[in-house]
Order: sequence, then structure tokens, then C-alpha cells
Amino acid sequence: MVELACGTALPSIAALARGAKVTSTDISLLSLRLAEKSAEPLTRDNFSTQIFDIIKEPPQKLLDLHPDIVVASDLLYTEEVAKGLGRQLGVAASNGISIITTDAGRLEGQGQRIFLESFRETCEDGPNGSAESSFVTEEIPDHILDLGVSAMKYGGQVDRAVGVFEFPPAAKKSGVAMVINAKTCEITRTDILYLRNCILVLMQR
Repeated sequence: MVELACGTALPSIAALARGAKVTSTDISLLSLRLAEKSAEPLTRDNFSTQIFDIIKEPPQKLLDLHPDIVVASDLLYTEEVAKGLGRQLGVAASNGISIITTDAGRLEGQGQRIFLESFRETCEDGPNGSAESSFVTEEIPDHILDLGVSAMKYGGQVDRAVGVFEFPPAAKKSGVAMVINAKTCEITRTDILYLRNCILVLMQR
């Protein structure tokens, strides 16, 4: 699994704890050092970090990491980033890589539109053709919401629902095992749901 713009790297650490081989990426060296520190109690053999700029890097650099799944949590905070993320994930999806990204309605919901336009345009130019998929609004489970609220030491707004974008769509993957690293780990649909819940917690921090 590869996480883009990992920040605190919670999805990365969650996937690592489930036995996945993980690469956390970010433009911030500090974020990567913190991610490495968080990974210390777990096996380091399956964890690595890499500087990666969503806007400037060629998508081939992401493909060269050979991910089976790419995760990006709550990144649609500027038009430039939303477009860049759409391009990166569009190339990944058109090359058969599963993706998950989330959005709490940043840019008054325009971030999703910009992302989807960039994603679909990129997929149409890719080897697997166009991709028709959209964000689905999902309620945050109460027990996950409680964890998010408890993490907010200084107050702030808590979103009870977020937009989740998956490709291929969740319905098409239901019941199908998704291999993150064929040599060391098989991650199931249940594991994906667990990972998504961890992303939802991250969005409350």
C-alpha cells in the first residue's frame, strides 16, 4: 500500500499493523520522520517512506512503487492539489491499482468536482479506458466518531459524514480478497473497511 501526503500516517500505520507492506509519502520530511517513529513498534521490514509531491511528481514515480492500493485522506483543500491528486490516482486506477480517498467537503464541495474531472480525464487516456465513479457520502460510525472527538483536545467541528471515493467501486470488490503484497500479506474486504474507518478517525484530528 502507498499513502499519498500521509501527514500523521494513521492509515499507513493501520495497514502496517494488519501485516501490509506500506510506503508512506509526503512532501514534508518532518511528516515522514514522524511516520517512521510511529512505525517503530511494528515491523520495519515492511515499512518505508519517500518524498513525493502530488502536484509536481510524474505519475510514473507512483507506479514505480508498485502499489496494489493507494490511499489519500482529506487532501482536497486547494484546487491545485485536487487536480494533482486526480491525475495521480487516475493514472494508478487506469493501471489496475485500487484507490481510496476521502473528503470532508473542503472547498465547499468543489474539491470533489475538480478531483473527479481530473481523475476521469486521466483515466480516459489510460490503458483501461474511462472510469465512472463518484464520491459516496457515508455516515461515520458512532464508535469511530467518539474516537475522533476524544482526539480533539482543543475543540473544533466534527463531521458526522464524509465523502468516500473508491475505485473500483466498493460493490464490485465486495467479498473479493485484495492483495497488497502477494509475498507477505493478503488484505481482505474486512481489512479495507477497517482501514477506511482509521481514515475517518484521521479526518477528525
